[in-house]
Amino acid sequence: MNTTMIFTPLAILNGSLIAIMILFNTLLGSAVGLTFSILVIQSAGLLLTLLLSLLRSYPKGAPAPAYLRIGGALGVPIVLLNTICFLNIGASLTLACGVLGQASASLGADLTGFLGVRRYAFEKQKLIGFLISLVGVAVMAVGGSFSPLYILLAFSAGIITIIQMIINSQLAVRIGLFRSTRSNFVGGLIASAALCLAAGVSLSESVRLLPDVPLQYILGGGWLGVVIVFTINWILPRIPTVYSSLLMFSGQIITAIIIDAMRYGFFPRDQLIGAICILAGMLYNVNVDRIEEQKRSAVS
Repeated sequence: MNTTMIFTPLAILNGSLIAIMILFNTLLGSAVGLTFSILVIQSAGLLLTLLLSLLRSYPKGAPAPAYLRIGGALGVPIVLLNTICFLNIGASLTLACGVLGQASASLGADLTGFLGVRRYAFEKQKLIGFLISLVGVAVMAVGGSFSPLYILLAFSAGIITIIQMIINSQLAVRIGLFRSTRSNFVGGLIASAALCLAAGVSLSESVRLLPDVPLQYILGGGWLGVVIVFTINWILPRIPTVYSSLLMFSGQIITAIIIDAMRYGFFPRDQLIGAICILAGMLYNVNVDRIEEQKRSAVS
């Protein structure tokens, strides 16, 4: 059975969960401040993993190199860079540049086996699919405020996102899905606490704001983050990284469009067209892989 076809809908669904998580995180950040909200999100995620560990025991797995423990800490610059870019060049251009960064880093990882990920050969036929996806990115970028600095930052955020995904997935291979997810939130909590300290955030004043914030905003982002990290760690070793990142992006942007339409009564047609193009390009390449796999099976 073609595992790419199995994990394709799971990657899209995970992207939808990311969009909902971003909504919760944005509302929480508006209520208590961006820096402190990151600390709350990481704390909520770690709390859920600790609660789950009380329900059953999980095998320790094999020892893992120390550098595979930094995945959670990378989430802090990702959130900061994306937020800064959203405020300065708009959501569409930030997402478009971010997905370009993700696609570039993913393709490089698939071709080189970066940090031990499975290598995938690049079939020339896939250029058609990537060109279709690139058209989708260009459509989404229309109307954004052009600024080389913030475009570079958004592109960098996309690259860091893929590095984080690879690190977490490789840690999961060694110590298990659950323990790697918990490690992600431990690292994120330490990094976000350091950020609050460096930014001079008054924790006592910030904590006093929490009783006025709906509980779903406080827990929603962190708890969804646990599901998302767990699922990414499960999917990533099984399909090409470039597929997983772009498929999750498609699910994310389609869900974001639905959320915006429900909340604001505004339907961003260009974003929908762009997302459909990106998804169509990836599905075309999935079909290329399926055909090549059938050929190899026939030969063997």
